[in-house]
Amino acid sequence: SLVRGLLDDLVTAGADFSIDAFHDPACGGAAFLAPIAIRMREALRAQGKTASQVLIHVEEHLSGIDIEPNLCKLSRHFLRMALHAEIRKAGLSPRFNVSTGDSLRSPSLASVTKRVVVCNPPYRKMTAEELEPLRPAFDHIIEAQPNVYALFIAQCVELAGKGGIIGLVTPTSFLSGQYFRKLRKYLMENTSFAH
Repeated sequence: SLVRGLLDDLVTAGADFSIDAFHDPACGGAAFLAPIAIRMREALRAQGKTASQVLIHVEEHLSGIDIEPNLCKLSRHFLRMALHAEIRKAGLSPRFNVSTGDSLRSPSLASVTKRVVVCNPPYRKMTAEELEPLRPAFDHIIEAQPNVYALFIAQCVELAGKGGIIGLVTPTSFLSGQYFRKLRKYLMENTSFAH
């Protein structure tokens, strides 16, 4: 129900499952990817698209990355399950764009603009050792000992690009507290809130 509500909110904010590219920078076990693929399928079916066209669209418009290889493998399996009927009908073996990596450390992601970014980021305080290599890219939002989800929020803003839409599942702690002061300032200067 949480995912369904968030995806409904994205539609209200202007997201279109038949057109837009969707990305999850901490995709885990496809909690967002599989429901998004299903919504893409339904939107494209309503337009009369074939099973092959649906699969090609999902391959080209849905992506995820996670640091855990087994979760990435699981995500690809869940996507196959979600689109099983299309896979059988089209006789295709889709190559879903789910890759293993750390989206906070991958400089190539900074140049990849996705219109819609969804994420349920990890939540935990970062150690000084973890934080140091990330400081150059995230110094504008780092205050004292940040929670890793603060960095993911900033990364999602960058990935969405100007005019993009972001849907996040986060604690409300970033709305107050000294450690999130820079993040709040960054969000106020670079985003507008739909909800």
